[in-house]
Amino acid sequence: NKMAEWTFMLSCEKGHTDFVKKVLERGDVDVNVKYNDKTAIMVASKNGHIKTVALLLEKGADANAKDRYGNTVLMEASRGGHTEIVALLIKKGADVNMQTGIMCIETALTMASYYGRTEVVSMLLENGAVVNNRSGPGTPALNYASNMGYTKIVSMLLEKGADVNAKECKGGNSALILAIYKGHTEIVKILLKNGANMNDKDRQGNTALKLARKHERREIVSLIKKYIHDKLMKERLNTALIVKKGLTQKGDKLLLRYAHREMIQIIASFF
Repeated sequence: NKMAEWTFMLSCEKGHTDFVKKVLERGDVDVNVKYNDKTAIMVASKNGHIKTVALLLEKGADANAKDRYGNTVLMEASRGGHTEIVALLIKKGADVNMQTGIMCIETALTMASYYGRTEVVSMLLENGAVVNNRSGPGTPALNYASNMGYTKIVSMLLEKGADVNAKECKGGNSALILAIYKGHTEIVKILLKNGANMNDKDRQGNTALKLARKHERREIVSLIKKYIHDKLMKERLNTALIVKKGLTQKGDKLLLRYAHREMIQIIASFF
C-alpha cells in the first residue's frame, strides 16, 4: 500500500513515534520498506529523532540499511551530528566503516569531519573508524577538516594516525594546501608540526609557500619561513654532531654525502 508507506515514512521524518508504533503493530508496512530509496530508520536518523530510531530498531529495523549510492543509516546520523543516535546505532551493530559506492568513497567519519561534528568524530574513532581509507579513491577525513577549518578534529585525526600528506579525491590537494588556501593558520601549524610536506603542489604548481604568498596569507608565510629555517638549522646541527663524533664515514659508506672531513670540521667548530 503506497499510501500507507508514504504516511509511515512521513511520520518517521517528523518523529511521530506513537503513530509509527501503531502502524507497525497493525502490520500495515514492513519496518524495512524503502520509499524513495530510503528506509524509515534512515529518514528518522537523518532528522535526529532518537525515540523513533529506538522504536524502529526494537521492531527489527536494519541498522546497516543503505540507499543505492551506499549512504547508510550511520552516515545520515553522523552527517547531522546526532550523537545519541550514532551511539545507539553502533550499540545495535552499525558498521562504522561502511562506504558509499560512488566514485569518491565516503564514510561516516569523512562526513562527520566535513560537517564539523566533533563529538561524532570522537565516537567513531573510539569505535574503530578507519582514518586512512586504502580501498579506493576518496577524500580523507583530515583533508575535509583542514579545508573547513575544524582545528580540534584535525588534531584528533592526526592523533589516530591520519596520513598528513594524503591527497583529496578530485582536486588532488593535500591537507596543507587546502588549509593554506582557506587561511587556517592554526591548522597549518599543526600539519607542519606533524610532518606535512611543504613541497607538495596544488594543481597550478604552487608550493605551500608560493600559495601562501599568492593569497597574501602573511601569517602563514612567516610560519612556513620559520619552519624552513628551523628545519635547516636542525639539519646543520645534526651534521655538526656527526662530525664532532667523527662519524662522517662508516666503513665504505659516507654518512654525509660528498663529505670532506677537514672542511666539515671547520663548519662544525661554529656549533
